[in-house]
Amino acid sequence: MVQEFRKITLSPDELVCAVRSYSRMTPQFLPDGKIFSCMPNSDGSLALVMEIPFGAVLKRTDFTLKGLDVLRPLIRFCIENNILLPRSGQKSISVENGMLSMCITLDLNIDVTDCAAATSLIGAMPQGK
Repeated sequence: MVQEFRKITLSPDELVCAVRSYSRMTPQFLPDGKIFSCMPNSDGSLALVMEIPFGAVLKRTDFTLKGLDVLRPLIRFCIENNILLPRSGQKSISVENGMLSMCITLDLNIDVTDCAAATSLIGAMPQGK
């Protein structure tokens, strides 16, 4: 079986943009407020620092996003920026050198009997003189 691997790495600014965009599209995702920073942890979670209004007072609050709550904003970012994603690909998160990446694995089933038949036909073709 042939496997294709893709890795899409977002810069820190793109990561904040992805979380903001997903939050606008999904109002219950995060409370209203301004995202100050969005840093990946080594386990693939995201540490967010937000400023949230509590009445007349603005309060800095820390959030941690894990699992699908990290993956969904990245997928949305790719859709909004016309980055093609295979629908059937398995998507996961990895962190390397402090950068968050979405990893996509696509299993391709190739019928090797068709490949062998095509090779034998090419070998059987008459050669020009």
